[in-house]
Order: sequence, then C-alpha cells, then structure tokens
Amino acid sequence: SSEYLDDFIKYVKSIPYLSIREKQGLDYIKSIADVEPKLVLDPTFLLTGEEWRHLSSVKVLRKNKIENKKYILCYFLGDDGKYVKYVNDFSQMANLPVYYVSSKRKNYGNKQLVCDPLEFIALLDNAAYVITDSFHGMILSINLGVRVGAFKRFQQDDVLNQNSRIESVLDLLDCNDILISHSESPINLLEQKKMSNETLSKIQYMRDESINYLLKALDTYEQNQ
Repeated sequence: SSEYLDDFIKYVKSIPYLSIREKQGLDYIKSIADVEPKLVLDPTFLLTGEEWRHLSSVKVLRKNKIENKKYILCYFLGDDGKYVKYVNDFSQMANLPVYYVSSKRKNYGNKQLVCDPLEFIALLDNAAYVITDSFHGMILSINLGVRVGAFKRFQQDDVLNQNSRIESVLDLLDCNDILISHSESPINLLEQKKMSNETLSKIQYMRDESINYLLKALDTYEQNQ
C-alpha cells in the first residue's frame, strides 16, 4: 500500500543481488524503484527432472498397486467442484483412472492418496497426465516432462490473486497451451504434445542463468565477509 511504499523502495534498493521469478513483479519493481531485478526460474527448476527423479520414492505406487503411466494425477489447492467435472470427463475420454493428492480441503474417498514429498514427485513423474491448480504442481510436472493441465485458481480481481506466477512461467517457456478451463473440452489436454526440445532448451538455459546468478551472489557475499 502507499503507506509503506517509501520504505519498500528504500529496502529494495538496499539489496545488492535482487532476483525475482515473475515478469509482472520485475516490471513493478522497475517502475517504482528504478531497479531491475534479475529474472530467474523458481528454485524447483534448479534441479533437472532427472535429479528430481533420483530423489523420488515409488513406495506409494507399489503400496496402492498403481501402474506406471496408466493414471491421471490431480492435485488441487482450491476446492472447486467444476474441477472434478472436468476431471471426470477427461478420465472417460482418456480411459484412465484418476487419483487425487489431497490438500485436506476436500476428501476424495478411495481415490485419495497419502504421500510424503518424495512420493509426490514419483506420483507426478509416473502419471500419464497431471491436472492441477498448483503452481508447483505444474512446474514440477513440466520439469519432469509430464503432460499437464493447469487451472487458474484465482479470479483475476481477487486481492490474493497469484495467477501471475503461472502466467509468467508459461509465457517465458512459450507453452500457454498448458492452461485449461473447466468450460472447455478436455480434448485439448488429451491432444497436448510432449514438451518440445525448444522448450527444454529454454529451461536448461534459464536454469544455468539462475544458478550462475545465485553462485555469483553467494561468492560476492563471502568475499565481503
């Protein structure tokens, strides 16, 4: 708010290495503070999909007798019944069963899986499709090379709107076809192509840029101690 704007500008300018993961936030800071942060990837992208894969645990798949690449995984932070209708339609169209990782906002009965973080990575990685309204659910799926459909969780006029996180990374990687809407046919997700080599190259380039920026910042800090 305007009450804190002067302090915000002062403290932003005092940060010697300022990075940000969203273009919208970068443009805002640049416009009010005349400072241009470094645009970097979300930290979960600093590991490759293969590195995440090595950390993952397939115990949850074995325990629930889930077949590799023969299911749809859903992870929703919102509680919108329209999601479920879309998912059910998509499940029939793809002829695949659905499993949910619950955020405890809703109970999905025998379709609900309980997992730890490393099992969650395995569930994403081994799914034929992931459907989510979670930013990290989406980008982890992208990083693992899994077909994913992402709902925008917030209304655009919501004061807590965090849609820019999703929009920014999809614009950056030029893969806006990942965005889905409950009002459209699930056929678009069913026919979604695998991540192109061009997009994978963009991710690797941005990963290298982000890591190098972080290492430079940490090295400068150490030298100044």
